[in-house]
Amino acid sequence: WTTERGKGSILGGRTENATFSSNSVGNEIIGLEVNIGPYCIKDELQIFISDNYTDPAKDWKEVGDAETFTEYFLNGSTGVTGNYYLTADIDLNGVEVNAAMHSKIAGTLDGRGHKIFNFTLAGEAPDKNGASANAGLFNGVGAQGAIRNLQIDVDMGQSASGWGSSALTNGADGTIENVLVNVEHSFDSGEFATEENNYYVPFNAGLVGVPAAGSHYFDCVVNVTGVGASTVYADAAYPSGYGNAQTFKFDGFYTNSSNVGGQQWDWGAAVNDLSGYTIGIDWNSATASTYRTLSSSVWNLTDGAMPTLKVI
Repeated sequence: WTTERGKGSILGGRTENATFSSNSVGNEIIGLEVNIGPYCIKDELQIFISDNYTDPAKDWKEVGDAETFTEYFLNGSTGVTGNYYLTADIDLNGVEVNAAMHSKIAGTLDGRGHKIFNFTLAGEAPDKNGASANAGLFNGVGAQGAIRNLQIDVDMGQSASGWGSSALTNGADGTIENVLVNVEHSFDSGEFATEENNYYVPFNAGLVGVPAAGSHYFDCVVNVTGVGASTVYADAAYPSGYGNAQTFKFDGFYTNSSNVGGQQWDWGAAVNDLSGYTIGIDWNSATASTYRTLSSSVWNLTDGAMPTLKVI
């Protein structure tokens, strides 16, 4: 018996009846390999490890309306510590979130399947080519931080298109898990990033603008629509590192976009591990088995349709 994501340990891994003990929350994939003579049988099981939202040691804070969400997360903080969870869908009432407002999450934001919607994004002041860098609902996820079980519906236009911009977060050092991002990209510059034009055209990403070495992205879905959908990197724009090789994990990643950041990693830096990618799903013919790591306990899986998050 083996675990794939290290969210716990197995006692008796070479016995018929093993025991799994968790040490963190989220989706874990438990593998089984049985060798009988020259034959090898393999199977796997996915389990969802939930958190204890009544644990006084974690001091969970409830977020149930736009005013509370704005107070905690749209104040330009360099590190929002603590643990927060949504108790309802959050309607941001059409606000434009700019680079001065979004915060870095050093703790945990657990959406519990709820969504944040009705907002647009803007980055820094546009450069001479019209690119507004570093847009995002959040500025970053700290090394010990996590965003999970969250849906966001966002309109990204010209003011949100530029270097390191993304619908969910500008950067990430920690973990993003079980997140659904619906991106309506309402701007098309008519260009795309190529070496000939020095990559200097408006573009953005769905999940994270700049993933850092050691960060993890599990079981996420990015649904991209709109006139500028072809200029959105579905997962990430480019990795950090400034030429140093990067190792991070995208596992159980699903998108309706063929423009995935993994095709452009050489721009930011070399990447050591691309093994976790699952991309290019044909949603018209997909079956439930295609989703593999999307746990049915937290996702609604319908054949031929984009998965939707359950409220947990």
